[in-house]
Amino acid sequence: MTALPVSASSIQPAATTTTVFIGAVSDDSPLYEARAVTSPIAGDTLLARSLSQFFLGGAPSGWIVPVPSANVDLPRALAAIDPVAVNLLAMPDLAAMATSDHLAALAPIASYCARRGAFFIIDPPSDWTSVDAVQNHIGPVASAVRENGAIYWPSLLSGTSKVPASGGVAAVYISTDVSRGVWVAPAGVLAPLADATPAILLNDAQNGLINPLGVNAIRSFPVYGTVVWGARTLDGADGLGSQWKYVPVRRLALFIEASIKAGLQWTVFQPNTEALWANIRATVTSFMSCGSSNLRSRSLTARATVTVFASPSL
Repeated sequence: MTALPVSASSIQPAATTTTVFIGAVSDDSPLYEARAVTSPIAGDTLLARSLSQFFLGGAPSGWIVPVPSANVDLPRALAAIDPVAVNLLAMPDLAAMATSDHLAALAPIASYCARRGAFFIIDPPSDWTSVDAVQNHIGPVASAVRENGAIYWPSLLSGTSKVPASGGVAAVYISTDVSRGVWVAPAGVLAPLADATPAILLNDAQNGLINPLGVNAIRSFPVYGTVVWGARTLDGADGLGSQWKYVPVRRLALFIEASIKAGLQWTVFQPNTEALWANIRATVTSFMSCGSSNLRSRSLTARATVTVFASPSL
């Protein structure tokens, strides 16, 4: 019997903007059950404040899954994310924790992100109140997360309220992905944070102390306002020399891996022949050589729903 020819199908760009927040809410939503949200949630929790920044920054919609408290059962909360094709993950309540509790929460989230091919946008602990504190405590944080996450300091002020930066930063990631591509750094004067100022004002010299350690600053400049001023992963300290030093490099790799993995599902039950491998090579080569402009236009159709995981108030 003559074998049927194997036909390759084109690889479509994977989504990069599906965002999950773990945090506290003040209502009585059913625990660990997802519901859709298309606007900020009620209450004055850190999640509610961060989510307001998220939507102010142009994020479209999301889901919320309440959990009991900020000291949340992380394995259960993370397991609830499993049905979601998550790309970005944040936990605004980290901003209220001291360093020891913060570190305890980082490890399971970072491990989950590594397994899912997601990227962790991290709020620093509450006791990072100076550049000295950042310098003294960044080492264990970086060791717990490495290339699949980035940390942003200081937090924000919106009016008189302290706001974790992760919501606004996630919105910057999304707007950058959609307008320019996942391979572009979500930072600089084209990365503004809406309706907020840094809780601590940093100068160039101070930024020069924390950026080489892999800490991304939130800064304020005349004309440009409050912006994200760094694009390093937690594997991005100068002394490490990591290939995953920069956020867009790591996220581009995650995007390529997810796209190819999904795009080659048709190969699973094909005969392991040279014809199959020729088609695989052709399919992957076509995807990898299609050019950034083509990837950008195709990625506009791959926007994903934002997902929010929440918990009752602190």
